[in-house]
Amino acid sequence: LRTLLRKMAAEELKKEQERKAEQRKKIIAERIGAPKPVDNCNEAALMAICKEYHDRLIQLESSKYDIEYLVRQKDYEINELTIQVNDLRGKFVKPALKKVSKFDKLK
Repeated sequence: LRTLLRKMAAEELKKEQERKAEQRKKIIAERIGAPKPVDNCNEAALMAICKEYHDRLIQLESSKYDIEYLVRQKDYEINELTIQVNDLRGKFVKPALKKVSKFDKLK
């Protein structure tokens, strides 16, 4: 009975991993899109393809910057709220002390 349950659990886990991998591939393919044919293109078509890729890159970088800015804001808010909670408790977080070698003191 235990071996049967283990086999079933292993099969279920394997199916779940395959489903996640398939979903990941699908999402990546959706985000990336189909590759552009560049083998038989003239210079104007290549320039247009490069322009599309460049515009996409600029759009992705700007969204990345916006997300990083939001993360910095949220980190700041969390830090401020942590300070407020510590003030309300009357307890302060003790800073981590640096270890100093006794040989450094003698110099």
